[in-house]
Amino acid sequence: MRVLTVLFLLTLFKSTAQDTLTSYYPSGALRSIEYRGESLRTRRDLELPTRIVYNEDSSVYCKLFVGGIRNNRVILKKRIWYEDDVPVFGESSHCHNYFFEEGKLIRKTTRNADTYVQSSCDEKFEPRSYSVEEGTFQDYILHNGTISYYTANNKLTSKIHVRNGYRQSDAVVYFKDSTFFWQLRDMPNRVDLNENNHIEKSEASCVIRLEIKKRVTDFTGIQHFVNLRSIKYLGTSVDVSKYASFSQLIAKLKTIKSPRRNNRLRRYYEEVPPFDPNPCRCTGSDVKPMAYPAEIHEFVEVEASFVGGQKALQVWLDTNIVLPESSIWKVENQGRVYVEFVVEKDGSITNVRIIKSLSREIDIQAKRLVKKMPPWIPAEQDGIIVRSRVRMPIEYLPK
Repeated sequence: MRVLTVLFLLTLFKSTAQDTLTSYYPSGALRSIEYRGESLRTRRDLELPTRIVYNEDSSVYCKLFVGGIRNNRVILKKRIWYEDDVPVFGESSHCHNYFFEEGKLIRKTTRNADTYVQSSCDEKFEPRSYSVEEGTFQDYILHNGTISYYTANNKLTSKIHVRNGYRQSDAVVYFKDSTFFWQLRDMPNRVDLNENNHIEKSEASCVIRLEIKKRVTDFTGIQHFVNLRSIKYLGTSVDVSKYASFSQLIAKLKTIKSPRRNNRLRRYYEEVPPFDPNPCRCTGSDVKPMAYPAEIHEFVEVEASFVGGQKALQVWLDTNIVLPESSIWKVENQGRVYVEFVVEKDGSITNVRIIKSLSREIDIQAKRLVKKMPPWIPAEQDGIIVRSRVRMPIEYLPK
């Protein structure tokens, strides 16, 4: 029994040692403690710090809190710095900044992404920037105090009082259709100006243009948009001034149907239409037969040749070939390049390509050299001039 107890304690100590990583200063003082594995998950669920960094005098320097683990990667939730074991500042991965005084959280700022709202109050698009929470907090959440909303230009837009954890804002507009509510909050010209997850009557009264992209079953709450001028619902624009009451406006919105895409298969005629021998309605000499490229002959009775014969070809190649400078000659740039091309009926050269390469630089020069050649004498087959394919080597050797 004692042996089993000792083995259990050793196993527990080993697993705990693996889940905890410690580091020390050169003087031997504890520098940091980092929790991993099951210890990390347990402390995350209990909202305890998963890493603690100490100063050399054993006072706390920083505490890190983990928010989650995704794909074996730790996601940081917040980080808090200390002075003399008293928190002085903190920040979060969700753009939250915490300010402490004598160890107590007194202010919290939230940086928001710039979004734009068009309202009847200023007749222009104005970016929202951040909010400031001041008062007493419980678990980093404002319990009693005020929330002030500012623009990017530090202009105060609204202020809300919080008592016992509840926001004391003006009358809230309620929507029976949750889809309608989420559209008003999350679409580009959102109605929730202060981003407090509610839509107040004062916010609704400032909206002059509204866009609803998804179908709404219940328009309850739309009567609070008293300054509304136009609505774009399912891609259809509606002028609000043409309707005497909101009931008429709602009746009009309910008649708008979502645009349908024509996904039906194309219908084909069961009977094949009669063949039209002259579909272009051309007559007489205007009708021209379709032209097809002539065949390229590989083997012919009389092969295509350079004007003047093989010796004249060699003289022309030696005169026009461009060799690289001797300083950049390489072993791989020396040898033969095999080129293939087509001699047309008029003697011109087309379809030049490399069939045995030497190097990229030499291949480019060889193709340019072949395209530069004068017209050849075309090949003949059964006494008729035909297109033929020619293959020949070109030597690149340093002089």
